Amino acid sequence: MLLQPLWVEDLVTSLTWALDDDDTCNQTYEIGGPEYLTFAQIVKTVSAAIGIHRTLVPVRPPYLRALTVFLEHTLPGLPISVYWLDYLASNHTAPLDTLPHTFNLMPARFSQRLAYLRGQNWRLSLVRTVMGKRPA
Repeated sequence: MLLQPLWVEDLVTSLTWALDDDDTCNQTYEIGGPEYLTFAQIVKTVSAAIGIHRTLVPVRPPYLRALTVFLEHTLPGLPISVYWLDYLASNHTAPLDTLPHTFNLMPARFSQRLAYLRGQNWRLSLVRTVMGKRPA
């Protein structure tokens, strides 16, 4: 399964330019970031950016689904759902050259846009989310 993260500023820029350009009127474009990544690559990259170094343990989909259903009912605030697992079960990609070719925009690589994650207490944020409390 492959994903293609697109930085929100690149998305907004391309949408704004598409609205301003008559040539893009009534057109459909599949857009995505400049690279295809697996979910494991994304998790490892984000984990490294926030300073968490853990070994990822692969779990077979039926067991992961059963665990997710259990956690959804036990801890409803946990940021995981069966819907999310279904989303991750298939590729979600677009051609790599749409933004550069159509909008002359080179989107940022995923690893280049993670600085905003540093300096946050993500463990505390997770606990607050699970407990249903708003961040301070």
